[in-house]
Amino acid sequence: MEDAVRPNITARRGIFERGFRTWSSLADNVVKATALPESCFEFEKTIAHIPCFPLGLDIKERYGGLYATGTSVWATQGSQGLSYIEKNIDILVSTAWPTKLTLADRDLDYRTWFNHEENHISILVLAWAYILSARWAELMPGSVVEYSSDQVARDESDQDAILVDVGNIDNGATRWWAAVLAPEGWRAYISSDKAKYKSPWSIALKTSLKYRLSCHEDPMQQASAISPTAALCYLSEYCDLHGITDQSYTALSVTLMLPLLSSRGRQVRLPLPKLRYGRNAGLQQSTQADNKWIYTTTNLDKILVLSCNTGGLKSLLSSVFYDPGVTCNLASSWLHAIFAVLDSVNATHLIYIMAKRSSPLAFLWLGGIITGLYDDILRDGRSGLIPVDLHAAMWTGTIQSFLQEPLSKPSTMMGYISRANECRLLYILQEKYHDRWPTCQWAPFGQTALEDANERVRSYADEFEGGFRYVEWRWACKEGSAIHYVPNGGLTPVFQTLPHAVLDIHIGYEALKDEEIVSGDATRNIFGWLRPKGFSANEKDIYRHEWLAGEVSDEDAHHEGIQRAERLRCSELEQPK
Repeated sequence: MEDAVRPNITARRGIFERGFRTWSSLADNVVKATALPESCFEFEKTIAHIPCFPLGLDIKERYGGLYATGTSVWATQGSQGLSYIEKNIDILVSTAWPTKLTLADRDLDYRTWFNHEENHISILVLAWAYILSARWAELMPGSVVEYSSDQVARDESDQDAILVDVGNIDNGATRWWAAVLAPEGWRAYISSDKAKYKSPWSIALKTSLKYRLSCHEDPMQQASAISPTAALCYLSEYCDLHGITDQSYTALSVTLMLPLLSSRGRQVRLPLPKLRYGRNAGLQQSTQADNKWIYTTTNLDKILVLSCNTGGLKSLLSSVFYDPGVTCNLASSWLHAIFAVLDSVNATHLIYIMAKRSSPLAFLWLGGIITGLYDDILRDGRSGLIPVDLHAAMWTGTIQSFLQEPLSKPSTMMGYISRANECRLLYILQEKYHDRWPTCQWAPFGQTALEDANERVRSYADEFEGGFRYVEWRWACKEGSAIHYVPNGGLTPVFQTLPHAVLDIHIGYEALKDEEIVSGDATRNIFGWLRPKGFSANEKDIYRHEWLAGEVSDEDAHHEGIQRAERLRCSELEQPK
């Protein structure tokens, strides 16, 4: 008798083969790549619809942090007009402690990415951390940015210090660089009766190495901290001096990751600078990153929001594993195929694969790889821990879940509705137990007899068309709200076209493992969301299945999946190499 839930070996091998061919195509010729893909420097379009923090935000103090509240508005077209849904999100805009940075002399210093003899990444990260924090201080009510007494000097007697050539600059620029290159040379914070809340990009450089400046005079002891606009000018001049605008892009991506890494208690290891004094130190000046969108305040403001939404940022990096054609009971086979390819790829080559997989997110993968965050993303992805964030997905046009896809037409056929459409309708209708986004992104398999479906699903099965459109955003402010209108009638997700699969290739079916933990967790998860009050009699072969035995809510299934994934990782670590 055919299993009602677990796919047979033919279906599993079929999805594995498709995944293996697809990801082999992505990995094809990456070893021969000599420069970063241009998509790594084209992030401006991706962030175009992110709502900026306004002045006068009504930030709330709770759970040991400061939060800004936003409300998104979504529309779905029905026969009676538009139907609207509103969703709130609280975004943490502070941190309790600075992110610890260290310098590491590693083989993978990423200079080959830039065809440049020098590596300025860590220096540029220090500069960007200040710039983002200074802009944060301009926007957040009651905030302060100031220099500390800690600063580097031009001490020529310390020959072990790393000499940073900042060119012929004025005293204001000298004082700024002296603060930026010091272990804790500046502070950005908001004080309250309970605590001093720091900027999310606050850092503490923990290293025995020291920097010294190439300028002719020591910086002034007393000076007010400069604005982010002035700092952007100084940074741009430094990049022009050394021909490293592309490295500045990469450093901004690294800095964008700092709040996420800090929330995970991570210490960030940056590549040790490789510098040579003089204007002609580089092999050649890169022409890849010739536009300077990163030096505009508007784009900077969008990056602040994206960086603060740490859950959304992680979901974007993890979205590369999702495929709309994979159902929940085949998720294991799909992921086995992906990692059969990725397990043989090193960190410097990974950027080329991810840029092909999702070019709008290539910029983010620069920072994800250099900070080592990619290890977490790959490890969790292998275990099926792939988060979904509706707001980050729609802001960037990224597909993260089957629920983002439009209702398939016809919605019903011969008295049945697909379970994927059933889920979409339940969410559109905001039925009880279905007013929150499911934690599982994989679509449920099969179809439901209309007679067994929710009464309102039966009534509205042919009422709606299309999918969700993101139409408006509101920030909660001290006086009313700041509204961000979405142009062109709203946003819908963009379906990324993957490269043609490699045909002439050996399929390594040995990587298709027997264990199906991810498929089991995903199936239990999405059916827990779809059937919170129980299954119909016609679905007894499903609810009696071992994957759903003792079926729980989708949130419980998600947490259980985390525990199982941790046990799986531990068992893998215990196995002899």
